[in-house]
Amino acid sequence: MVVVNSLAEVGIDHLLEAFNDAFSDYDVPMQKDKTQLVRHMHTNGCSLDDSVGLFDEERLVGFLLVARRTTTAYDGGTGIRVAYRGQGLAHLLIDEAIKHTAKRGCTSFVLEVLDTNERAKKLYEKHGFATIRTLACHRRERPTPLREGTLKLEQQSELCLGRGECQPSWQYSEQSLKAGSYTGFAIVCNRETVGTLCLDTKRGMIAQIFIEPNQRRRGYAKEALLAAQALCESDHLSFYNVDTACLDLQGFLAAVGFHCVLTQSEMHRSLTPQARA
Repeated sequence: MVVVNSLAEVGIDHLLEAFNDAFSDYDVPMQKDKTQLVRHMHTNGCSLDDSVGLFDEERLVGFLLVARRTTTAYDGGTGIRVAYRGQGLAHLLIDEAIKHTAKRGCTSFVLEVLDTNERAKKLYEKHGFATIRTLACHRRERPTPLREGTLKLEQQSELCLGRGECQPSWQYSEQSLKAGSYTGFAIVCNRETVGTLCLDTKRGMIAQIFIEPNQRRRGYAKEALLAAQALCESDHLSFYNVDTACLDLQGFLAAVGFHCVLTQSEMHRSLTPQARA
């Protein structure tokens, strides 16, 4: 018999086994080692005490990792072991996670789901979630070699982000970036800071690029991306979760050779009594 409980007493090895089983056939590869899973949870703010799991006796067979910031809850990963699917357990898991977070003072719940995963989207819709925007994930293979120029990237002692027009997703919010493995750089031209860049050099993952409004349309963003590639261990650059409504950024990425590899729906549900009625 499957029962629901908090993940507070679950060891990371037990969770890792269930996580890799549940995501073994996911559209995007999601197999992690212990260090990667711990980093994923830490970066997104997931707490085992806030999270819920499904147990068959003592075996963890399903989980919903939850992060909380003020009154907003975030789904950091939902999964059911392959052998336990088709029993309606995902519905039970989501219902219990909603109850659990509402009791802890949350008034809204947000998550992202791949647009190719129609089954998951319909599942969340049945539980009151609605899509509020579409997020595009971009990648650029084998960027052109770095050219010598006057623009430099100077590493910041503390991460300092620009305030652009595009609202970041939970995974790329300031809190997540400061908790993760991202490094901030000032984009400097002729000793003047013209913008900022936030980058995970190991994975080649760009989290943010920002050019001051009075310095735009001078090629600084493109030069900064070329300079960023020289700092990365990877042979590609990625830029994930870009709001498709941010047309200028979407257009820029396409113009410099990025292509969209997938899209996600950011979904939201209110947990207020009026919305649940």
